[in-house]
Amino acid sequence: MRDALLWAQTIILFVTGVIVAWYTWETHKIRKDAAAQNKLIARQVELMHESLQFELTREQQASEPIFKWQGGGSNHASAINRFDRHCDFQNAGGAVTDLEVKTDGSFTASITPKDHLDETQKGTVNFSRYGVSTLSDVNFEIHYTTRLKKPSKKSFCPSQQS
Repeated sequence: MRDALLWAQTIILFVTGVIVAWYTWETHKIRKDAAAQNKLIARQVELMHESLQFELTREQQASEPIFKWQGGGSNHASAINRFDRHCDFQNAGGAVTDLEVKTDGSFTASITPKDHLDETQKGTVNFSRYGVSTLSDVNFEIHYTTRLKKPSKKSFCPSQQS
């Protein structure tokens, strides 16, 4: 009887060892599968982030105006010794608001429209200066706010526009 119990104990111990080995193997496979899934999920998150960045960049670019210069003209008012120049443009980009022209301060400048420049809308930048008979190259910036509420600016030189 003792031999039978010893054999039963040995068989039970062997079966338990086989079950523990099988469970260990299955757990190892599950852990490997989970690691592979984690890598796939991390790659999906990375691709989603790249896609969102691309869409954000595209949206920001689409919200920027494109000033297409369409000529202009100039005039010297000799009676008051003032030189005036205007540069006409059309917006070929996104609509913007709060337009403002900034210069080095040696002449006055203005832009129309000021409040809102829609897509394809035309506008004018005006320059004037007293005490001169011509207006040399003057750099200026147009400051504006995009539809994404981002303040921005573009720099120009009038002689390059007309």
